[in-house]
Amino acid sequence: MKKYITYLGLLTALIFTSCKTSDGSSEAITENTSEENEVVNTEFQFNRIPEEEKTAIENGAMLQLFSYSTKDAAGNEIEKEAHVYVPAGYDDAKQYDIAYVMHGGGGDNSILIGTPENPTLLKYAIDHQIENGALEPMLLVFPSFYPNGPDGVEMDQVGELTHQFQTELKNDLIPAVESTYSTYANSTSATDLTASRDHRLFTGFSMGSVTTWYAFAENLDYFKYFAPVSGDCWSLQMMGGAKQPDETAKYLGDAVEQQNYSAEDFYVFAATGTKDIAYENLSPQIASMRNLEVFNYGLDREENNLYYLEIEDAVHTNEWYFEYVYNILPFFFGK
Repeated sequence: MKKYITYLGLLTALIFTSCKTSDGSSEAITENTSEENEVVNTEFQFNRIPEEEKTAIENGAMLQLFSYSTKDAAGNEIEKEAHVYVPAGYDDAKQYDIAYVMHGGGGDNSILIGTPENPTLLKYAIDHQIENGALEPMLLVFPSFYPNGPDGVEMDQVGELTHQFQTELKNDLIPAVESTYSTYANSTSATDLTASRDHRLFTGFSMGSVTTWYAFAENLDYFKYFAPVSGDCWSLQMMGGAKQPDETAKYLGDAVEQQNYSAEDFYVFAATGTKDIAYENLSPQIASMRNLEVFNYGLDREENNLYYLEIEDAVHTNEWYFEYVYNILPFFFGK
């Protein structure tokens, strides 16, 4: 009988995932020499974050705490916050690509990017990428699917929260953020947000990856690009990518047509590590997706719309997610 790896059943792993050190470092990532920084995985060149890019630069991006109004599942009005990465030299007269980045179970809106007073190494690495020309200046938004933080939330509720977040994302978060910061949307009308979907990415780690698959299935109007990392699609059931890979793949393929899109209207860059607890859940789903006509596998974003990056020995930590984001952002928004 196939062994299914569950995120909820490995609560201690999720708690570890949600913890960061004050400097954003982790023993999960070893020190790299210059020769070790470059890892080639089949067609995709995966680069580890160099040590010199894990430190602050002069005049880096601002991190701003952004407040917005939304409703909880019961319909009650609540105030929530997200951290927004605002690139150095931000100018309201310019248009910026934007990524929405979701944490894993037990996390919050600062676990991945940090706070203005205490950024993580991910913030510094993105600063360096923009400064050295590997990445266009862009906005990144770090929200949370928890209505009031993770404290007291039972783990069996987390999957439903990632699903409920889709309404908040579409109706409240995106309009609030993109009426405040300059993106490619001319306004926050549904028409203009859809017209600018080519400049918008959703990515997430672990339960944030589950959130990303929900966004693909339900919010293609607002996003062209998706990067689910270390988490499968739970639309049919928990761990659906492992337990029902063919059915889950078909559900996702059907969702494209049901939202009135086709194969050329999206790109999914999925990733995980061979020692990640999500590996046995995500891999069967991707394999089944590759069997469907709507998913065209490869790295040419003009001809293909699906890629799966598997990194040897990578594990299930926020710090490894930083490494994936460091590679994913230039893939979509590099110069």
